[in-house]
Amino acid sequence: MTRNERRVWLVAACYRLWTGVCTMATFGAVAAVLRFGRSNRGISEDLIEALPAAAIAAIAAVFGWAIIHDRSRQPQPLAYIALAIAIVVVAHIVFVVQASLVSSGPWPPAPLASLLLGFLFHFWFTIPIAVGATGLFVLCLRFRKSP
Repeated sequence: MTRNERRVWLVAACYRLWTGVCTMATFGAVAAVLRFGRSNRGISEDLIEALPAAAIAAIAAVFGWAIIHDRSRQPQPLAYIALAIAIVVVAHIVFVVQASLVSSGPWPPAPLASLLLGFLFHFWFTIPIAVGATGLFVLCLRFRKSP
């Protein structure tokens, strides 16, 4: 493994941690808004349920980062945007499947419809956060590299 490959995987691991933190913060914000005024369940329970989706998002982030940095050239900004959107889609799919498995109704309860409707409901909130967080991470890396 070359020095450049080790650096890519090290930065990918840092991006994974950043993605996990941002994912949990997003789930926490959504849980806080949805639970506002209702005390039947705590935010911590919602966050514990969101841990598998955040873990899968972090794993997707590591491999996505490594894939777009496979070559020695610097990726275009659209590659980072596509990576952020892919992470949101993967986390959303895991969250919907997990919620469907936990629910008492029959499985699948219309998996394609629930995936599409849920994604349309959440995309306006989660995609800007993911793209902004990825952009902030890349910007910090570039400032760190500059002399």
